[in-house]
Amino acid sequence: MPEKDGIETILELKSKSSALKIIAISVGGKHGMFDYLKQAMDFSADKTLEKPHNNDELLQAVEELLEK
Repeated sequence: MPEKDGIETILELKSKSSALKIIAISVGGKHGMFDYLKQAMDFSADKTLEKPHNNDELLQAVEELLEK
């Protein structure tokens, strides 16, 4: 993302609304020593998906979060 990374975005959004549901999506998850998807969960993402993912996986994740 051009202005900030996903972790910063998750923190900013959750600070505005802790009830907001967030699905973090990353290419592969691991970049060197940093696992972005694990970090996203540590910083309050509600679900993660690794690219590439299919539409059914995304739809299932959205449905699961809407049920909570």
